[in-house]
Amino acid sequence: MGTHFVILISIGSIFVFAQSSLGSPQGRIQNGIEVDTLRRFPHYVTIVSETPTGKNYCGGSIISELWILTAARCVSAEEFSVHFLLRNISNTRNSFSITLDQSSVTAYPTGFDNIALVELPVFLKFSDKLAPISYFGGDIEYAKPNNGFVVMPGFSLQETKVLTYGMFKLVSSRQCRATYGQLFDEYLQICTFGWNNNNQMPCEGNEGSGLIIGWPQEPRLIGIFSSPLKCGSDMPAVYVKLLQYEKWIDQTIGGRLTTTWPTTPTVPTTSPITTTPSSPPSTTSSQPPPTTPTQTTSTASPPTTSPPPPPTTPSSPPTTLSPTTTPPPSSISLPPLTTPSP
Repeated sequence: MGTHFVILISIGSIFVFAQSSLGSPQGRIQNGIEVDTLRRFPHYVTIVSETPTGKNYCGGSIISELWILTAARCVSAEEFSVHFLLRNISNTRNSFSITLDQSSVTAYPTGFDNIALVELPVFLKFSDKLAPISYFGGDIEYAKPNNGFVVMPGFSLQETKVLTYGMFKLVSSRQCRATYGQLFDEYLQICTFGWNNNNQMPCEGNEGSGLIIGWPQEPRLIGIFSSPLKCGSDMPAVYVKLLQYEKWIDQTIGGRLTTTWPTTPTVPTTSPITTTPSSPPSTTSSQPPPTTPTQTTSTASPPTTSPPPPPTTPSSPPTTLSPTTTPPPSSISLPPLTTPSP
C-alpha cells in the first residue's frame, strides 16, 4: 500500500501526517448494512491502538473542530491513532490519520467511567463528509419500552471491509435489568436490541462508537457502545448514557458546538431503513458515579458502573483557542435509502 500525506493547517503551523495501514481488524457490527457514502456518518472516526495481543479497534465521534468523544478503554494505550474519512479498510487513499498520546486524553474524573475526550493538535476543516454531531439527548424517554429507532456505524470486517451501520431499538431498563441484574445501572446506561433483526448487533471492534437517535434528519448522540464485546451474543447491547455526562463534556471542551452535520433530505419518514443482510458468520472474537459497574468482555455481564460525582472542571482547563468555523451546507443530496419492510 502506498504512503499518502494529508496537510492540515493549524494556527501558525503545518502538520503532515502519513497515511497508515490498518491491517485486518476482527471487530464488527454483526449483520451490518454497508454505508454507501461517508455523508451518512461524517462524524465517525476509527481509533486504533497496539496491545500485547495485537491491534485494538474502536469507534469515536467528532463533536467539535478539536474534540473526539469515545470510550476510555479505547484510548488507554500510551499511543493510538485516529483515522478520519475511512470508509473502506482496503482503500485508505482518501483518508488520513493522526497519532496521539496520553497528553491528548481527558478521561472522566472518576477513572472508572468508560468515557473519554480526545483533543486534536489541529483544527478539523468540516465538509459534507467530515463534520461534528450533537450530543444533546435530554428529551428522550429512556424508560419507555421500545422508545425509539437508533443507529450506530462501525466496521464488519469478517463480512465486508466497507463501513457499515446497525439499526437498533432502545429497550426498557426493566428488560436490561432482567438480563444483567444489579450490574445494569439505568442512571448511567442504556440498552438496545436489533430493530428487526436480532442478529444485528455491535460487538468487538465497535467499542466507543456513538449510538445515534434522530437519524438521518436530526442526528444526535445519546450513548457510547460498551458491551458485550463478544460477537454472537444474544444479550442486549449496553451503552454509556451521555445524558449524565453532557455538563462534563461542555466544561471540558469549553462550550458546546452548535454546528452539526447537514440534514439529509429525501429519506423515508414512515419506518427506518431496512435491508436484508446476509446471515452473519459464526465468530468469536464504567461506567459512572452513583453506584457501581465495570465492564467485562464476558457475554454474561455488562460493564460495571458507579454514579458519577457532580461534574467538575478538569484540573487542566481546555485549550483557550476558539476558532470560528464555517458551518457545512444546510442540505446535501444523498442517494435515497431503501424503504424497509414492516
